[in-house]
Amino acid sequence: LDLDNLIEEVESIARQERHLLWHRFRTLLTHLVAWWGEIPERCIRWEGVITGQRQQIQDILTDSPSLAPLALEELAEAWESVRQRSADQWYNAAFPAACPWTLEQVLDEEFWPAEDTFRPKRKEQQDAPVSPLDAN
Repeated sequence: LDLDNLIEEVESIARQERHLLWHRFRTLLTHLVAWWGEIPERCIRWEGVITGQRQQIQDILTDSPSLAPLALEELAEAWESVRQRSADQWYNAAFPAACPWTLEQVLDEEFWPAEDTFRPKRKEQQDAPVSPLDAN
């Protein structure tokens, strides 16, 4: 038994699982923001992806309970990536530095972002469209 090689392999699998959890959170958050931004034409396709990602995350956490303590950290890191990309797309929305939703909300099948989640950046811009889709 090559103990060093075995340890390295287990650590590699753990890194892959953690990256998969981050990726699922990023996909879920991306689609929650997209669902929020497509007011009033909320796409059923976003809802399907959101539901699927929530289930995938639950499956990962069930299959690898050691990842549960890392879920908040992965959610925060995924939000940072989503926030940066979303700020480019919805230029008038104010995306906070920290994820605006709790882990419980993100995973809750009944949770959907409120319309006022990302208020306009400046007071004088409140009448401006928040999403590029609103400008049409």
